[in-house]
Amino acid sequence: MKKTFLTLLLGFSLLPAGAKSVVFTLKDGTLVYYLLGGEVAPVMRFGDEGTLTINADSYEVSGIKNFYISQTDDPSAVATPQTARPTLAGGLFSVHAAAGTAVAVFNLGGTRQDIPVTQQGDTVTLDLHALPRDIYIIKVGKESFKINKK
Repeated sequence: MKKTFLTLLLGFSLLPAGAKSVVFTLKDGTLVYYLLGGEVAPVMRFGDEGTLTINADSYEVSGIKNFYISQTDDPSAVATPQTARPTLAGGLFSVHAAAGTAVAVFNLGGTRQDIPVTQQGDTVTLDLHALPRDIYIIKVGKESFKINKK
């Protein structure tokens, strides 16, 4: 864990000019991109239980194969644009997503929230009624949404 932390710290301190994203390759082959120099820079925290939290995403350190700094943005970001914006009505959050798309809800502290999720066709609906008033990050596939539940 210390070796991983030192490697990440050194890697970020030596960012090359023009770096656009940091890319993590997970052991299952998934590539995860975090944009650098955008409106919100990625914030990384290491947990005592061997986890790495980046913004609202948590990963087991043992599940990360490698990481690198890329001169390009996430190549899938332009190839698969979202066709419809999400809606929030009466405590229900709905968004278009392909069947089997991973869905997760986190509070600002990075804690994953367990809420009911249903999918009908290409629409995913999350029932936010049971959540207390707070700001939440909803991750649907590679997209993230910030919701202020009042």
